[in-house]
Amino acid sequence: MNDLQRPKVSIILPTYNGSRYLRQSIDSCLKQTYRDFELIIVDDASTDNTASIINSYKDERIRYIRHKKNKRLPRALNTGLANARGEYITWTSDDNQFLPEGIAEMLELLVYHKEADLVYADYQALYLETGEQELRKMPDTLDLKKENQVGACFLFTRKAFRGAGYYDPKYELVEDYEYWIRICSRFKAVHYPKSLYIYGEHKKSLKGTSLDAIVLYDRVLRYEYGFIQLNELIKEMSLYLREARANRTLKESLAIYHKTMFRVSRISVFLGLICLYLLIFHALRKGIKHAAVR
Repeated sequence: MNDLQRPKVSIILPTYNGSRYLRQSIDSCLKQTYRDFELIIVDDASTDNTASIINSYKDERIRYIRHKKNKRLPRALNTGLANARGEYITWTSDDNQFLPEGIAEMLELLVYHKEADLVYADYQALYLETGEQELRKMPDTLDLKKENQVGACFLFTRKAFRGAGYYDPKYELVEDYEYWIRICSRFKAVHYPKSLYIYGEHKKSLKGTSLDAIVLYDRVLRYEYGFIQLNELIKEMSLYLREARANRTLKESLAIYHKTMFRVSRISVFLGLICLYLLIFHALRKGIKHAAVR
């Protein structure tokens, strides 16, 4: 890529109390073979030593923005997008890392393939507690009606950002899936069949602490976009609630139910009422079984 074809890339890094792995993530960005980028770190009101880690860097490509109050991931991403100056945009997490050639190779594909506005690449899952690794290959053709298939490593154009707009906070936990649906409904996405990223898997990650909810909201999102019918959604929600109750204590189950109804109601009051009905149904069913045993 010659000097006339070296557009600026914006890398957005939202973080909240992620100091344990944050330095590795920042370093992976600064070690990119492609140098013309800005790293926008959005600190979502962390209470650990996140600020001191960020302030220890003197690289002029780093832009540090701190929220006074915690606004949650979708709004932190939107802060990054609102401040991005690049013609190409991506985001990463405080427990993930780009491989050194990651940005360069994805950018080259988009620069020379003008018909595409989103590139997504394969990545390596790293289980941080054990050190085990797993290659995750993405499909050549996306079927977003089935599931989120873009994965963790991607780059998109400012044109795609202008067309899709900002992340929708009501879809928190599946905000990326919903965003790809919007982008891919209007713009072409291409697969880059090479691992360019390390995705950190651990118990305290967002995925590790909210997997049950992510699975449910994934189904709700697919219903909202007309990918599944109402009867399919009710069936899957019922199964989710039944399994959640069977594998947890009453206190844990109630906490999950509360979060479930609250978040689903933010997406749709109607779906929240369905969730409440299913909760009552499974609670009564559980009570009847206990009474019969006695």
